[in-house]
Amino acid sequence: AFFIFWLVRRASGSESVATFVTLPALVFYLLLVEDRPPIERAVWMVSLYLLARLLFRQVHLANPVSLAALVVLFAHPLWLFEPSFHLSFGAVFLIAFFALPWIERTSEPYRNALGFLDAEERDEQLRPPHLVQFRLDLRLLAALVSGVAFWARDPERGARALLTRLIRIGLRAWDFFLLSFAIHLGFVLLTAFYFKRVIWAGLLTNLLVVPLVSLIVPLGLAALLLGLLWLPAGALPAAMVGTLTGLLLWLAETIAGAGLSYGIPPPPLWLVVLYLGALVLLGVAVTRASRRLRDWAGLALAALVLVVATYPFSPQAADQALEVVVLDVGQGDSIFLAFPNGETWLVDAGRGPLEVGPGYQIGEAAGETLVVPFLRQRGLKRLDRVWLTHAHHDHMGGLPAVLKEFGVGSFHVGRNPPSARYQELLEEVRRRGIPIERHQAGEHFAVGGVEVQILWPAADYEPGPEPSNNDSLVLRLCLPAAAALPHCLLLPGDIEVEVEKRLAQGTASLQAEVLKVPHHGGRDAASQEFLQAVDPDVAILSVSATNPFGHPFERVLDRLRDETEHTYRTDQDGSVTVRLETDGFQVATYRQRQRREPYPNLWAQLAACARRLLSLESF
Repeated sequence: AFFIFWLVRRASGSESVATFVTLPALVFYLLLVEDRPPIERAVWMVSLYLLARLLFRQVHLANPVSLAALVVLFAHPLWLFEPSFHLSFGAVFLIAFFALPWIERTSEPYRNALGFLDAEERDEQLRPPHLVQFRLDLRLLAALVSGVAFWARDPERGARALLTRLIRIGLRAWDFFLLSFAIHLGFVLLTAFYFKRVIWAGLLTNLLVVPLVSLIVPLGLAALLLGLLWLPAGALPAAMVGTLTGLLLWLAETIAGAGLSYGIPPPPLWLVVLYLGALVLLGVAVTRASRRLRDWAGLALAALVLVVATYPFSPQAADQALEVVVLDVGQGDSIFLAFPNGETWLVDAGRGPLEVGPGYQIGEAAGETLVVPFLRQRGLKRLDRVWLTHAHHDHMGGLPAVLKEFGVGSFHVGRNPPSARYQELLEEVRRRGIPIERHQAGEHFAVGGVEVQILWPAADYEPGPEPSNNDSLVLRLCLPAAAALPHCLLLPGDIEVEVEKRLAQGTASLQAEVLKVPHHGGRDAASQEFLQAVDPDVAILSVSATNPFGHPFERVLDRLRDETEHTYRTDQDGSVTVRLETDGFQVATYRQRQRREPYPNLWAQLAACARRLLSLESF
């Protein structure tokens, strides 16, 4: 819009003509990109702003933007709870209430003072006096460097023109920095809240990337239109677009790789309210030019930025219980455990990683898209122990993303053959300085009052040349109970029927009230002998609704119905949470937390959206 408006106004000299040419161009662009919500919001904002300029001499940016927000929400009320709505309108409000007042008080007076520098009689009209001194200093400097303007008939006047142009460029750069800084004030909160990241690189990236985008978009449209008329005519702008886009991606990737971005748990609601309050207070101070209020509000906001960026809060605790969350990661396993003493474990991390190339993304990324966000939402910045049951893709693939985002106290494995991906994972663990511990049957230790036993692999077990399900670590965790028997959880990985039989016939107890069903309910999983030895009350299947293997098999489900009271499936119930306590256990699923009945009115539905936004229900 800026490009078309500037071009037409320069050509026609009329702001009205420029406006009424720009508006249809915006509608055309909206239709071209399939009416996506961010573009629709931008079209409304720009259109109302340009129309408002035709009615008033000066337009406060917040007024047409507020009207655009009301129009958009009238048509799409639920957009109020979408991150992209907050990001797009938040950016413009931050510009209106922070950047523009700062520009008016810093660079704008100097920009005005640069006008008609040769007209000394204008000096007396300027206020305050330092602007007059600024003009006098420029004339003096121009006289000293007049030899630089050798091309001009009047070297001194040429030097003044050169200095004026250079200073205007510097002032524009300062304006753009203020715009980026003002947006960044709000986006520190928004990116931490929605994306669980603090991105200091954004301030620097915007300064370099936004000017490139302002060239890429009109050049891309020009290439498209010219190519429709005559294909060779679109070749030159298309080549320019390709070059500029390559530069943009290189800049973004280079800055992103500089370590200026890191994951962080999302701020709690009370901190969000305080941060927004400090932003509003600072906006009022900046608008009213109240220096004292500005100083106090600025200090408060700086302190809150520090709190958001460091998250100095304790993670969500298990409250004297062993909490187990079987995450819904599709066809794979990922299990989070929180112990009564606050220690946290992660057992496997699902499939992955996502493979990204020029113009494509393939594969699943459970680690990046499911496991890491869940752990962040729990308020975690590190994990005490990470366990890999065995070296299959659907258990191991998401672990690199976890290792990248979280500090890890120790990494635990069983006996796995040295496959290429497994060795790469171990190398990554060693590179990060994480100690690796290998386990076998017979080991036992206590964590926060919870007894942990390693039941498999046996001391005489030798893995084959390739990773197999029977390589799986089998863990039994028991919380002492007030009654005679403890409350136990059995995590058998993907063991198959021969290992199930050996464990059932062994001397170690398998009894557990909660069983994570082995091998996702595969053909011979959870054999009758194994289930009788475990005697579970609850069975949990981690499985994808669209898996190509037919998991879980119906005969496995029949056995589970016969031998257990409840069977839960992540493909139907979502993530399953179990709390083992001294007096029993509780099970909750994502599905159980969902409302079955329709909402009585729109406001009740909006309130429910807000509650979901601020809760863990998405997991």
